[in-house]
Amino acid sequence: MSNEMIEDAIYNYVQEEIYKGSAFDRNSNLLEGGRLDSVEIMKFISFLEKRFNIEIELEQVNPDNFANLHTIAAFVFNVLSASLRQ
Repeated sequence: MSNEMIEDAIYNYVQEEIYKGSAFDRNSNLLEGGRLDSVEIMKFISFLEKRFNIEIELEQVNPDNFANLHTIAAFVFNVLSASLRQ
């Protein structure tokens, strides 16, 4: 699965579940601005784990990995790539 496909799947989820159908900028910071509360973050992590069949450790949920759609997609891509190498 390509990074672009991952990002598109994440965009669709975020648009439907977090932005309730409204368009948003893929560079928007999801952790700042109050868009995601703690419950929404847990739902989002659960979506990522189920959709991409990965496990996300709590310490991996940080601004470096979850700043915007690009960094989240790259993070998921790297986790998927690492699991394929094992």
